[in-house]
Amino acid sequence: MSLCKTKELIFTNKRDHRAYELVILTDIAVERVQSITYLGTTVDHRLNSEAHSDAVIRKASKLLFTMNKLSS
Repeated sequence: MSLCKTKELIFTNKRDHRAYELVILTDIAVERVQSITYLGTTVDHRLNSEAHSDAVIRKASKLLFTMNKLSS
């Protein structure tokens, strides 16, 4: 297991994520994140689709900008 790529994501509605203990593997604490991209889908700690929608919109706007520049 690659510890530099390993992340921890806790699915909860609670506001305080510090209440949970950190996961420690081979004396290295696993990084805790609020959202993660897995297989192209962004998932956040509350299972909202807002982060994924924002990422898709951002990607589409970059593509449209590039297409407009090329067509000019």
